[in-house]
Amino acid sequence: MELVLLVWQIVKLLKDGEQHKEGYMDKALELILQLPAIVQTVIVLAVYSLIKGGYITSKFIVKKKKNIGSISDHSECKNFPSLVVMMKDAMYKSSKIQTIKREDTIYDQVNIFENIFEDIFKILKSNYLTLYKNEKSIPIDGILNHIEVKYYLSILRNSQKSLKQLTIKFMKENHFLAKSEAEFRSYIIERSEDYQQALSEYLDYEYDSQNFAVSREKLYKSNMKCMDKINNKLEEFFYKVRDVTISNQKEITALESEIKPFV
Repeated sequence: MELVLLVWQIVKLLKDGEQHKEGYMDKALELILQLPAIVQTVIVLAVYSLIKGGYITSKFIVKKKKNIGSISDHSECKNFPSLVVMMKDAMYKSSKIQTIKREDTIYDQVNIFENIFEDIFKILKSNYLTLYKNEKSIPIDGILNHIEVKYYLSILRNSQKSLKQLTIKFMKENHFLAKSEAEFRSYIIERSEDYQQALSEYLDYEYDSQNFAVSREKLYKSNMKCMDKINNKLEEFFYKVRDVTISNQKEITALESEIKPFV
């Protein structure tokens, strides 16, 4: 029953589209794309049959030109079935646009963060090893085998999950293209402070000074001395994710121009 209602909505949009605001075809495609591929194909074929039978006289498939007439005027043309392929292609491209917006962009940006986090991890790891060596007055050789060091590094590694969630939140906002260069620089500074705070709060919660030779206070002060290096990595991250946004937006614009005659 839901499928019948959905098909009726689509047909009504195509049939009465000229009476609606521009973009009615986009709404029809949005409805169709909610369904599995096999059902999409069935609907496309059904719409084709309705057009061929003259039940739909919309002009959305061919560009409007003088005296061209409606689609139903050409329903007996031997090349008319190619319109089905054109519609299917338009739906694929519309689906691709949504995938880029909702999945691909964030996926690529989060991958960049994970690579940058490895660099930040190395900075903080090196800092802690120096702190621990000095606190214990021991040589650096073999220090990675100490239980306290292993424990701290596991805490640091687990902080990645929390920072990744913060990254996803920032990337979903993704207003990079609307910002001037000065605004983007300010944005980087603000978000870098958010990362610093999130990491510091995570360590406050997980790092119990009673279990470590290095106190939390010493660790905090020492980590703060590393912030210039960390901020440089975060700046690199934000410029790279903006580049992803720019690249993907170009692809979206190209796809939109290809399906414009259908919308």
